Order: sequence, then structure tokens, then C-alpha cells
Amino acid sequence: MVLDEGHTDDLAAKVLAALRIMLGEAAAREVVAEATGRDGQPDDELRRFFASAFFKEHIKQYRKRPVYWLL
Repeated sequence: MVLDEGHTDDLAAKVLAALRIMLGEAAAREVVAEATGRDGQPDDELRRFFASAFFKEHIKQYRKRPVYWLL
């Protein structure tokens, strides 16, 4: 997965699509806003979150083990 808008494997787009399927549009926006602490465009905020805070915390917690999500 990459963090590249428009790429077929864009992580932010795939996560947002999964959230929309599971929760609906409004709830997906709320989840993204709560997780990122920002109210901008959900895909942009997710991309920013994954590029900074998420991976830093993941590496600290899981000691560089890979992220494995079924998306």
C-alpha cells in the first residue's frame, strides 16, 4: 500500500472506502475526524495521519512488525 492520491493501492482511500461500507458516509467522517483530531477532507486527513502519527506509534508499539489489514 502507498500513500499516493490517485494510486490504485492508496491506503487512505482504501481505509476510507472500508469505513464507508461498514459505517456509512457520516459515521466514517466522524471516525476519521476523531482518529486524526482534524475535520478536513477525510482522505487527506487519513493520508496525513498515516504519514506521521500512525506509523510512529505503530513502530513504537509493534517494533517494526508489518501492518496487516484485510482491505
